[in-house]
Amino acid sequence: MAREAQPRIARVGAELADYLYAGGAEAPSGPEPTHPAYLVQDLAARFGVTILISPVAHPELNPIEMVWGTVKVSLKRANATFSVATLRSMAEVEFVKITGEVWALYEDHAIKAETYYRAVDAVCAEEEAAFADDQEDDEVKGSDLGGDSEGEGGDMSE
Repeated sequence: MAREAQPRIARVGAELADYLYAGGAEAPSGPEPTHPAYLVQDLAARFGVTILISPVAHPELNPIEMVWGTVKVSLKRANATFSVATLRSMAEVEFVKITGEVWALYEDHAIKAETYYRAVDAVCAEEEAAFADDQEDDEVKGSDLGGDSEGEGGDMSE
């Protein structure tokens, strides 16, 4: 029987787990974590420092994506020959232009964008909670536009 195709990462992960369990490693107990835990976060927490993990490839929340965007725009504007050698040398020049001050501006932008998204998320959560409460109130009252289930008094033709 042919084995069903698995993504390479899942297959390697399963093989690694099998290897570790065969060597005597024990499976972790308790509920599955909802997000990955990184040892550096645990270490930072001991010193009262919070580390924020930026989402991969998000153009507003990850400063490195802003760096790449800046470099790509500069290369696009300046490259007339489209040769790999020219691109490589121009990329080196552009990356040197990304100073600590420029990086700090990108970080500030990412922090402001994240703050904005968190505020929007909080408003959405409040509205969803209010909507859910309204629906629960309607269910408790059993309202059906003022009429009862027998049709008495609910005639709106008057």
